[in-house]
Amino acid sequence: MEPHLSLKNFLLCTFSLSLSALSFAANADPGSITIPRTVPYVEGAANDAIRAECRFPIELPEMIAEEAKDRGLNVQLTDANIDTAVGRVLSIRTEYVYAQGGGAYTGKKTARIRGELRENGQIIGDFLMERATSRGAGMFDYSACGSLNRISDALGKDVAKWLVRPAMGTRQGIR
Repeated sequence: MEPHLSLKNFLLCTFSLSLSALSFAANADPGSITIPRTVPYVEGAANDAIRAECRFPIELPEMIAEEAKDRGLNVQLTDANIDTAVGRVLSIRTEYVYAQGGGAYTGKKTARIRGELRENGQIIGDFLMERATSRGAGMFDYSACGSLNRISDALGKDVAKWLVRPAMGTRQGIR
């Protein structure tokens, strides 16, 4: 009978731990979202100069986190593989960037991003967003990177606003 009691104790212990884990997951902060610290470019999305010189892949997630905080959300930036993260996870990538220095004299600068929000592996929302500007970052900054800084600020606000009420198939600024 001793082995039977051991198995019974094991099953009770396992059941209790499972209930505790479910309770913890149910009480997790629903506003906590993990995003990559650096947003990758898809192949062909940006030229070599933009990839080497501009901080767009770093500034975008920082702006998302900052703007989300203003909306009561807790966004965690991570260097870890986003595909293995649990809870609410925003996978995001840059699909297209065009920027040439010279401010308004060289035409508009554009960036397009795609994101997918998952909660414990289930997709709960996705978006495709684009922003453009013909201005630089400031009065005397007409650089391509300066324009992309302005665009990352705008896209960061857009994504943070979307995170408050994520939806499937969101398209913003797409012609």
